[in-house]
Amino acid sequence: MRVAICVCVTISSLSAISAGELPVAPPPRPADPPEVKREKATLGCRAIAQAIEAYQIAPANKTSAPPAKLYDLVVPPFGGQSFLKKGAADLIDPWGNPYQMTPAKHPDGTQYVLITTETPEALPISQFGIGAKAKPPAK
Repeated sequence: MRVAICVCVTISSLSAISAGELPVAPPPRPADPPEVKREKATLGCRAIAQAIEAYQIAPANKTSAPPAKLYDLVVPPFGGQSFLKKGAADLIDPWGNPYQMTPAKHPDGTQYVLITTETPEALPISQFGIGAKAKPPAK
């Protein structure tokens, strides 16, 4: 006796399975439009900047120093789990390029880490915004 169990499938999928055929995979998602990729890149920069803040205040980080390289967020030198939800995949922008990290100072002397990338058209993106807004606000 042959029993087929299907969860969340259409009637046509059921008839194909009962006929011995395998269901066909859905077509690939269309590529994101440029404005969606830019917004995803901004969110990626913000997520990395937040991960750096968490890294600095982690109890195991005895010096409270920022990471020497972005990959330290994935495999912290002081041990523990990744500070990024998707691990190393979160270090790659929507165009397949690695995000960049630059230590910087506000005019008042406070330090921060600038996370950047750019579009294929060389439009700058950071945790602060896109284009002219990619520069940090003055403090």
